[in-house]
Amino acid sequence: MALGAVGLGGVAVLWWRPAPPPAVDFSDDLRGPASEHLVIPFEAYALTPEGLLRSRAATGRTLGNDRVVARTVSGQYLSRDFVFEVDVTIPAETEDLVYIGFGRGDANAAYNNEPAGAFQFRIHSIAGLNRVDAAASLPSSDQPAGAGPKVHAALAAIGQYVPASITTFRIERAGSTVTLSMPATPGASHTFDMSVLPRLFGSDEGYLYFGNSTEGTVFSNVRVRPRG
Repeated sequence: MALGAVGLGGVAVLWWRPAPPPAVDFSDDLRGPASEHLVIPFEAYALTPEGLLRSRAATGRTLGNDRVVARTVSGQYLSRDFVFEVDVTIPAETEDLVYIGFGRGDANAAYNNEPAGAFQFRIHSIAGLNRVDAAASLPSSDQPAGAGPKVHAALAAIGQYVPASITTFRIERAGSTVTLSMPATPGASHTFDMSVLPRLFGSDEGYLYFGNSTEGTVFSNVRVRPRG
């Protein structure tokens, strides 16, 4: 339990509120049943023998702005070091933009509903573009998309996604650094130093999440473990 306070008419009123759920280690193949450590929007996703399938999207298998994410129940992962991994399969016939991140991950209406306020992968599997970015995404904005808000504190291309491949993506927190990498691809890695970047999210907003924009993509074998 945690103690909360609010001022009412100049008088401080105290109450006990539940402590936030802790940042835990877990492993889930995403084939079912649903993990107690994840919040999954089942209006958009379904558990299947292959993993968590994006089963419904506003634009079907064509790239769109319906970019919902599944995330951990706990937002306390800023409190500790960890390694977070997810396997991703984007079918060759699907145009998609996949996100895997650490932070708020709320939809930024000013930038096509892309998850915001986080360190995240931006995995493109689009005709003529199979780039993987490592991004430090600023908090969401209420500016219209046409205003062209600055949405990234830092952005680096680290590799390519091979369509239809099962690819592991890793986020590793070590003190003030956050490293995004594709472990099976030599050199596909980028490290951010949180101490020199703007604050992307609060102490209770350190969620781990993954999501995408179109039908057909499958997420599997999510795992969170200590470093080392």
